[in-house]
Amino acid sequence: MSNLNQRTSTSSSNNTSIPTIKVLLIGDPAVGKTSIRAQFVHHVFSNAYRATVGGDYLTTKIKLNEIPNLNNNNNNNNNSISNNNNDTNNNSNSIENDEAILQIWDTAGQERFNSIGRTFYRGTDVAILVYDISNPNSFYNLSKWANDFLENVHVSKPSIIIVGNKLDKPINDHLISLRQCKDFVLNNNDSFIDEYLNNLNDDIFQISAKDFNQVQSIFKRVTYLGLKSLEQNHQVFNFDNIDISSQLSSNNSKLFPCC
Repeated sequence: MSNLNQRTSTSSSNNTSIPTIKVLLIGDPAVGKTSIRAQFVHHVFSNAYRATVGGDYLTTKIKLNEIPNLNNNNNNNNNSISNNNNDTNNNSNSIENDEAILQIWDTAGQERFNSIGRTFYRGTDVAILVYDISNPNSFYNLSKWANDFLENVHVSKPSIIIVGNKLDKPINDHLISLRQCKDFVLNNNDSFIDEYLNNLNDDIFQISAKDFNQVQSIFKRVTYLGLKSLEQNHQVFNFDNIDISSQLSSNNSKLFPCC
């Protein structure tokens, strides 16, 4: 595979490192993973469905002064939006410029492509687990996707957020509510929340991929969590030459509740 982004890029204008956050969209087929990414990166939406084969990525930059709580150590202050980029801590991954790069991976939902898709999990900072609110099976299958991701990511503490898509559908088609999603996670596995879901209220969404503002709110949160992950893990991954033929070893531990 061609040369993929490393964890930092250099800005030619000021010769400072721009943090690169690896983001992974995973979930069942036809839940809207590709549409979510296309809306955020290209501001477009299409009703035409074309299955993703294997995986691919797009990169985009995001302004850090748009990110809530970036300069606030208290995660519970959800309404704070900082415009002072010089107030971050002195960690090696602290922000010395006003933007970050998001490397957003879209992976196949079909089972026959799972062995290929897993090779793209490695080094992910934030995984977005996507389900269709009109398809309960896609929600309950998140347990499988979460376990698969955590077994293959090879990062000590990645972050996970959960996104229910297709909020634009008629209300009678809304079969999984936001409250049901939170209750399911809360009642089934406290350790999952403690380890990977940073905040039950901030990291579970229901959106429509047709609505840019709703999609943007996801990636603002992703950016916050990704920068936090980079600081905590202190690891530089090189994504050059991913071998999609390799089979990563797995174990039997289940870190997300199975239904």
